[in-house]
Amino acid sequence: MSDLEHSAAKNNDVPSLDTEAFRRHKITVHEFAGSREAQERLIQGWKNEIEEIVKSICPLDFFPQEFVVVNWKQLQVILAREGFPKRYEHWRFGQNYESQSVRDSYGLGRTYELVINTDPCIAYLLDSNSVQETRTVMAHVYFHNIFFKHNAYFKATDRRMLDKMGDHAERIKRYQEEHGPLVVESFLDNCLSLDNLIDVHSVALRRASNEVVQRSTLERRALDPIKPARFDVPEYLDRYVNPPEVLRAQVERETKERDQRLKRLPPEPEQDILLFLMTHAPLDPWQQDVLSMVRNESYYFAPQRMTKIMNEGWASYWHSKCMTEHLLPRYPSETVDYCDFNSSVLQPWGKSINPYRLGVRLLRDIEERWDKGKFGHEWDDCRDMEARHNWDKKIGLGQEEILRAMITHNDLTFIYHYLTPEFCAENKLYTYEHDNEGDAYVSSEEFDDVRSMLARSLMNLGEPKLAVVDANHANRGELVILHSFDGQELNRGLAEPTCKNLHRIWTRPVHVLTQDKDGTRRRISYDGKTLSSQKASDDYQGYFERIG
Repeated sequence: MSDLEHSAAKNNDVPSLDTEAFRRHKITVHEFAGSREAQERLIQGWKNEIEEIVKSICPLDFFPQEFVVVNWKQLQVILAREGFPKRYEHWRFGQNYESQSVRDSYGLGRTYELVINTDPCIAYLLDSNSVQETRTVMAHVYFHNIFFKHNAYFKATDRRMLDKMGDHAERIKRYQEEHGPLVVESFLDNCLSLDNLIDVHSVALRRASNEVVQRSTLERRALDPIKPARFDVPEYLDRYVNPPEVLRAQVERETKERDQRLKRLPPEPEQDILLFLMTHAPLDPWQQDVLSMVRNESYYFAPQRMTKIMNEGWASYWHSKCMTEHLLPRYPSETVDYCDFNSSVLQPWGKSINPYRLGVRLLRDIEERWDKGKFGHEWDDCRDMEARHNWDKKIGLGQEEILRAMITHNDLTFIYHYLTPEFCAENKLYTYEHDNEGDAYVSSEEFDDVRSMLARSLMNLGEPKLAVVDANHANRGELVILHSFDGQELNRGLAEPTCKNLHRIWTRPVHVLTQDKDGTRRRISYDGKTLSSQKASDDYQGYFERIG
């Protein structure tokens, strides 16, 4: 134990901020403060300092912020459980722990903090971070907090998820006691293998609760009287503008279409496949409850996956301002180490996109463009390269546009709305493919190709778009799921086990319809015994027209 640590632990106090030891910013929080109580008081002092800076530079408020100091081992456990200390017991958390431990032990990556979207917002800080790293991370955390509170895609998330996760753990433990641990674990394994079969684009909307909606309720809702569309005109013109025979024909046509839909289940393609299974699969009450927990947790994590580039870019943009304009002038000896730390976070990742780097650079590009007026018809129509280079209307709308982008966009819409050819060229973005020997090569640097590649990786979280289109194919109770082909073929290695796992819940034959790149429509089926893949026959062709 160092003299500094020994002294702090002995006196159970925090060293003075003007000591020589504090200027030795490379020491860790644990070495600097000593005891856990002293560390917490040190963090509280920094928290008060940083919180005042955050309030002064950003106009948006945030949830109450709590910091918890943990050691490396504790952080690994929390990371393995996806940020929540109390989860149901499951082997995948142990697998996560081993993977995370190996990654950190061999220097393949490093986790500085973990922040949870709750109210109050909770962040775990690593006591082996240096003093400078800890202050930077704390500033970073506050802007994640702001993002969680104000981004549209987080509005419907459950802010009490810390308690909900604990409740899920207790309920699953109770089911294991009632039905046997192996039975419950086997069913839970099956549900977790399907946890991405939700409608991720509904996360910005108020979704239905996890309570199972009975089919009769859906049918009653569908049978509400159909009202014809009428033009609002004076009464004396009504019979001419809204002819009764036309209105009757409209009602009859729409009634016939509705009756045709009611013969199908679901009436329209249903992308929330987990909800459909909860509602219509032959499950015991405890199985419905377990599936509802898996679905609930999937929807909780979905916005974080949909906004990774924006969230990390937003926090990095603001923590840089916080540090360079406010904290580093107070602690100038930390400047070089801050630059080294920050550059390591924002460095390129080779063949993959670093979300921190792309996000913060695109936000800074937006700030510059909107400060100088480089947007709108006048800018788009300008073809004089010298004029574009020297363009500066001095309108100063950069920060306002950044706030608007943060509040309204997810990664996909953010990229589509703000990515420009100039940005791609300046940041050397490109697409790549692999040759016959497996070696990567640059295939295109064209803007449209780069943007399309990014969009494909972000659309539907980079996963295939699937929807239930029929739960009673050929009047035999067979489940038909349609893949919306977007140029990427289904991964057969994943599609086939997915088919099997769906069958375990549905208990009747399951068919997944897809399309090959050559246009061949294909059916992957599992009936409980045989797994097959073949060209889709005529009785399946109509399904392909039901989803875009």
